Parts: sequence; structure tokens; C-alpha cells
Amino acid sequence: MSILEKDKIDGMGKEKDGKTLVLMISDHLGWDNEKDHLFLLQEKINMYLSFIENGQYTEVYKDFKPLAFEVIRQLTCQRSICSTKVLGLRR
Repeated sequence: MSILEKDKIDGMGKEKDGKTLVLMISDHLGWDNEKDHLFLLQEKINMYLSFIENGQYTEVYKDFKPLAFEVIRQLTCQRSICSTKVLGLRR
């Protein structure tokens, strides 16, 4: 999965605390075209918000009622440029 597949969740899991659902966005794109890249991120984040609001995560975690959500953007890029951004989304 990747940022280009805006109708897919790239990764999902529960934190060890048992209260947080973590969703991952896999972003392999460069920033040569910043406007398009930001638009793709916006579209992907909007889809994730809809996924959370509609409770679609219950299709995988049937009885899980998270108190918090985290969306993590995992970058795939060259050497020292790589980093992870975390956007905390709280109910």
C-alpha cells in the first residue's frame, strides 16, 4: 500500500496500552512537486478520518473501542532525510 492508493489503509494496529488505534500512511514520494504531494496527503488523511468516523476499523478489530487514534506518516526516502511524522488525533 502507499499514499497513491487513497482508498486503502496502509497499515493498522493497536498500541500495547490497549486504548489507541494506530493507522500508518506509507509515503515514498519526493517533494519535487510539493503541491501535488500535499494534495495526496490531504486526500489520504481525509479518507483515514472517514474510516475512523464510520467505525470501519471494527471490521478488523470487532470489539475494540479505542479511546485515541494516531496517524503515523512513514517516509521511505534517502539516508539522512528519512523521518517519521506523528499526527495525534484524539476523540
